[in-house]
Amino acid sequence: MLFSFLNYFTFAAEIKINVKDAPQEGRIRVRLFDSPKSFDDSIPMREESFDLTDGPGYTVKELSGGEYIIVLYIDENNNSELDRNFIGIPKEPVAFSNEYSPKGPPNFNRAAFMLKQDDVLDLVFRPSKPLGDLGRIGLGPVFIAKTSPYRGDDIDLKAFPGISYTGERLQIYGPQIQFGITEVKGVKAAARLSYRFGAYDEDDSSFLAGMGDREDALMLGLSLRKKFPQQVRLSLTYQHDVLDEIGGGLASSSLSKSIRWKNYKISPLIGLNWISEEFSQHDYGVPESRATETRPAYALNDSLNPFLGFNFMHEVGDNWLFIFNSTFEFLDSDIKRSPLIDSDYSISFLSTFNYLF
Repeated sequence: MLFSFLNYFTFAAEIKINVKDAPQEGRIRVRLFDSPKSFDDSIPMREESFDLTDGPGYTVKELSGGEYIIVLYIDENNNSELDRNFIGIPKEPVAFSNEYSPKGPPNFNRAAFMLKQDDVLDLVFRPSKPLGDLGRIGLGPVFIAKTSPYRGDDIDLKAFPGISYTGERLQIYGPQIQFGITEVKGVKAAARLSYRFGAYDEDDSSFLAGMGDREDALMLGLSLRKKFPQQVRLSLTYQHDVLDEIGGGLASSSLSKSIRWKNYKISPLIGLNWISEEFSQHDYGVPESRATETRPAYALNDSLNPFLGFNFMHEVGDNWLFIFNSTFEFLDSDIKRSPLIDSDYSISFLSTFNYLF
């Protein structure tokens, strides 16, 4: 009796939830998170379930004061899970507190609210499918910059309009297209098609004169991803020159970890790039026919380039998503010995400011 009396005064706050435009079937499920870590790990501190016919108002009672976010979704198939598509985006109608509608990975701070002891808080939710019926389209400029390791060349810059698309399995991001194939024991496999720009043009520097412009290539291959606890992800990718302009292929492996800092998402990573003999020779070699007195012939085999990098993502307002990627790549010792090269590394940057419709 005494415990019940004390418990009443310790957990007196409550939240009244009003759901607008709710469907006719399914159940309302409400998940409460009280920290960014519990949210990122998808471990709610509390979960409530309501029958749709009891609405449109629902009450979550006996809450202590503190900072929370609410993720409310319509469990259309009544399996007690928020069903997601291959990419990991919810397929069922979902809504966040603060009427927050994320355009990228959800941000705890954007949906957070304070609940005081003894508060009775009224919140409104309008659940909807994040991708709608046809997926989400984005449009904005893409900027690519790369420090050049070639003699007499400093920085390569490219800018072009970029279109993004996110659907059930299909993703388009600038010069890259990815389609989810299957998932087995947490390992996701996807086909990937990307456009690879040539390493250099012969007019980039006087030292490269007579080498000819390097070929662009259309790369097709397979990507594997596995997500581990603590927001750690392992990625493996192999792509081949599908039009055989250069021949051979490229492979990459990386290990990354997502970190939340205020309203930003940062993912540092470490990895290794494998470059086939054909690409190594094409990008860094000097054939006999192009050799000069100051540029002797030079041939390469396969190459291995370790790298460090980070990805940065930030939602700007309600419809803009800013993405910035940077990679610091250490060149293989055979590449560094090429007469075309005068640097031990290459740094690349990619940024885009995407408006999401």
